[in-house]
Amino acid sequence: MIHIKRTSSTAKVLTDKRLKSTRRPGLTRADLECEKAIEYYTVTLPAEQAKVKAKNAQAALNGGALLDSPKIKFPFSVYGDEHVVKELMTLFHKKCAYCESHFRHVTPADIEHFRPKGAVIINGSLEHPGYYWLGADWDNLFLSCPRCNRKDQLDVPGVQSTVSGGKGNHFPLLDESKRVRKHGLSLADEEAVRLLLNPCIDDPEAVLRYEDDGSILPKRRLRKLNRRRADTSISVYGLWQGELRDKRKELLDQLKLELITIERFLRMIDRMKSAGESPADIQTEQDVLDMHMGVLKGMFEPGAEYLGMLRYQLRQELEPGRAGDRLVRVGLDLTKLLV
Repeated sequence: MIHIKRTSSTAKVLTDKRLKSTRRPGLTRADLECEKAIEYYTVTLPAEQAKVKAKNAQAALNGGALLDSPKIKFPFSVYGDEHVVKELMTLFHKKCAYCESHFRHVTPADIEHFRPKGAVIINGSLEHPGYYWLGADWDNLFLSCPRCNRKDQLDVPGVQSTVSGGKGNHFPLLDESKRVRKHGLSLADEEAVRLLLNPCIDDPEAVLRYEDDGSILPKRRLRKLNRRRADTSISVYGLWQGELRDKRKELLDQLKLELITIERFLRMIDRMKSAGESPADIQTEQDVLDMHMGVLKGMFEPGAEYLGMLRYQLRQELEPGRAGDRLVRVGLDLTKLLV
């Protein structure tokens, strides 16, 4: 996971205030949907629930059949607008905001609400409503793979079993008393105690580290809240799951191999020049070196997978005596890849 600088949206459903509405002119579609959601969750739904409760109370006295509670369903749609989706694809470079996996043509992206819109899990129980007023809020929308976004059974590394993982309606807080349940209130106090890393606000690279097998862990010597955020994010987003760990390890091994290969070619070319070998032979080796340098640079492009892990490993390799440090000593500035 890496930090993503969120830009303003230009999608018309979020910005165009020329919406023709006889009731409230000058609204965006997002504004109108937010108003309707507020009305539904604070007026319409409570009224329906009160009617059912009253009828059931009467039925209980008369021995009649009880009615089911009204289904809680509001038709949020603005967040799925094609222009919103396109902007999120661009913002997150067609990668999951959480695990940094690419979206393939067989794996559609989910538009994820950081704060769940319809319901939220509180103390292990699904509670309605969620953050209904943020259903079309640009800052609350993320691009996520189904594995990170949806509750599912994920494989456990090294064990022939699965456990439940994926964000779903989770939004855990360090202090539940700070949770905001109604629109119009400030989220500032809640923000201070949220336990999930927000890649558009936080710097995940400051709190996450990686092992040689691709495992992801909190960094050592973190402050209490940062450690809780790292631990909780790894757990809730399912960043620990086996297939993802294996994919990270595969890329990590490739990075190590590229660094070693580049070092070998640099030394070989230096020896060839010292030995007075032909320019043509030297150029042949230089072409191969350039190819490997291109591969290395490509691994650190903004749209590349698992940048958080690769940057972490490169920082390790730049420590004295490691491959990256040796390359720096011969004039190859790898720190540019960390920008």
